Amino acid sequence: MPLYPYKCDECAHTSEEFQHIRDEPLTECPVCKSAYKRTITTFGTGNKLFKKPIEMMSIALEEPGEIREFQRRNPDVKIETDAAHPLYGIPIAHSREEKMRILRAEGFQEKS
Repeated sequence: MPLYPYKCDECAHTSEEFQHIRDEPLTECPVCKSAYKRTITTFGTGNKLFKKPIEMMSIALEEPGEIREFQRRNPDVKIETDAAHPLYGIPIAHSREEKMRILRAEGFQEKS
């Protein structure tokens, strides 16, 4: 079943709903009972931003020198540098395109 994004015109509540393709769209907001509409989605595009940033655990770095070198090679990529933080040394991607670019730059290869 497809996943459809919805947004309320009144209270701005958003959600994603699994519905059969032949089902009628939802029309009433579950929060305030106002008009509820399907929104346009960018499903399937490589540039879609993730709603939640994705931690790239496969290239977690442990030493401050490794982190500095990674940042030198990838200056636009966010990486946690506080050793007390649970995501210390883990690069963060915000789109599939960004993730794949970083992985390729670091020598990772996609396997089918």
